[in-house]
Amino acid sequence: IDWRAPIAEPFYRATGRDTMGLILRRHIEVRNRRVLSLEDEMFVSEDGGHPHSAELSLGSRGSAAPTDSHAENNHDDIGAPGSLLTALERPRSAHMGDMIATIQKEQDEIIRSPLRGILAVRGGPGTGKTAVALHRAAYLLYTHRFPLETQGVLVIGPNPVFLRYIEHVLPSLGESGVTLASIQGLVSGISASYHDIYEVAGIKGDIRMTKLLRRAIHTRERPLRNDQAIPYGPVTLLLRADETNRIVAEVRRHKGTHNAKRKVLEQMICNHLLKQYKTRARMAREARPDMDRRIAQQELIQRHEDAPEWMREEFGIPVELWTEGLDGNDGVNEVDSIAQEAIDAKITASMLKAPELRKALWRMWPRLTTETLLNDLFGSMALLRAAGTGLFDPVELSLLYRERSSDPSEIQWSYEDVALVDEARILLGTYSTTREPAKDSAAIDQPAARGVRLHSSRTGNTSREVIAPGDEPVKKYGYIVVDEVQRLSPMELRIVARRATSANMTLVGDLAQATGANPISSWNDICTYMNVHPSAMKKVELTVSYRTPEEILRAAHPVVASYTKDVRPVNAIRSTG
Repeated sequence: IDWRAPIAEPFYRATGRDTMGLILRRHIEVRNRRVLSLEDEMFVSEDGGHPHSAELSLGSRGSAAPTDSHAENNHDDIGAPGSLLTALERPRSAHMGDMIATIQKEQDEIIRSPLRGILAVRGGPGTGKTAVALHRAAYLLYTHRFPLETQGVLVIGPNPVFLRYIEHVLPSLGESGVTLASIQGLVSGISASYHDIYEVAGIKGDIRMTKLLRRAIHTRERPLRNDQAIPYGPVTLLLRADETNRIVAEVRRHKGTHNAKRKVLEQMICNHLLKQYKTRARMAREARPDMDRRIAQQELIQRHEDAPEWMREEFGIPVELWTEGLDGNDGVNEVDSIAQEAIDAKITASMLKAPELRKALWRMWPRLTTETLLNDLFGSMALLRAAGTGLFDPVELSLLYRERSSDPSEIQWSYEDVALVDEARILLGTYSTTREPAKDSAAIDQPAARGVRLHSSRTGNTSREVIAPGDEPVKKYGYIVVDEVQRLSPMELRIVARRATSANMTLVGDLAQATGANPISSWNDICTYMNVHPSAMKKVELTVSYRTPEEILRAAHPVVASYTKDVRPVNAIRSTG
């Protein structure tokens, strides 16, 4: 039967204190088709005394001789000590193996814990934290095949070398549908090539960077300093600075990402200019009521021919409609209303082609890629001070400064930059070019290429929107397992939280082994950084060290205790003398 089936639980959980109804447990070690050893654990002895284990070692001739199975071991909760120690004494290889044959009671209880919530698995060195984490991923996929098979299970390790070490474990457990990734591997479109110095790494991993990035984006959302003239066909429209101040403040209050709100700004600015244009057109007609309509249209056509090429190409409607329906009358039927809407849409689309307006919009609310934002921010002390004053001291801000790259696509990213890239992408939202008409109708019938989206309007027109690399939606998973969680910075923990469809995950680590520039000091801090309530976290502990000898643990514990109180002594099952 599968080791994860409920009926298999007693095999792994039965102990001398709680036999779970078992009389005998047998372990058979085989290599290929040859039996190497056999160990029987008797839970009920014939004389009613304490249970004991008997191990048979098979020699080269196949003779069997009973041997004492570590009778000196006093751990009543350790099952099959002979098989366990045999497994531990095997030399390590380049790949980690499974521990199906030697899962112990406390490990099995953690592996089979309920799906919901955050399970924090604490354990000192040698307690099998990594093995428990991987076996838990396999157990959850077996027990909760639906919906996890569809939603996906993600296992996060500290680095690619570690991932190569553990990559064979899950397939050996019967699961191949688990995604293995490092933190850097979760953020697409960016390749890190070096580590920042200790001081810079500490700043970039600090949770305060979330506020700095928000402020950095906020500084790029600004009204015009001076009024801006916008030539448009026969008239010149005026975009007043005080009006842009009102519009920018209103757009900032809208929900959404920076790049998404750029559309809102464009619409509000164009609506403002459209009202001006309608007013000018109405005043021009009222000033010359005696002019023959045909003469007026001919003059308008001539002005149209004299207009810039971008304006003439943009209009796909008869030029005589330019001034039709611009009186603002409400007494129109639905057909006239739709026609007026189409005319207004054509006019505003044409306005957005005006170089003067495009420059004004860029100054007010530029579309930003993550690369551009961070390149500009870290390459300017003025922008760093504007975003970071009050959060970081001047020395810290100066450490973030680096020479601005003339080409954002050639930036050399550090491993610590990855979390900032991920954070900035969430705040900025999808970067897209201005929508352009699709070149031919055949493209509509083809699947959208990577980085391209097709849009159809109510009038049947199709436009193509180009998506910048790395702007694909964040891949989310139904369950996440994080090993060596103490190695992650606060900003990297936010990467993990964004990949979860809900707060269902297993976090495995030892805070006493926290290293790096941003060491995690408590499990509650982890909850804070991941934006979940501490009540959602259940803490369990692995108390037995299987590999580290007693002598080392005895010497190490006082040192560990001097640094943190959030750790208890670990019991060793073996000593070296």
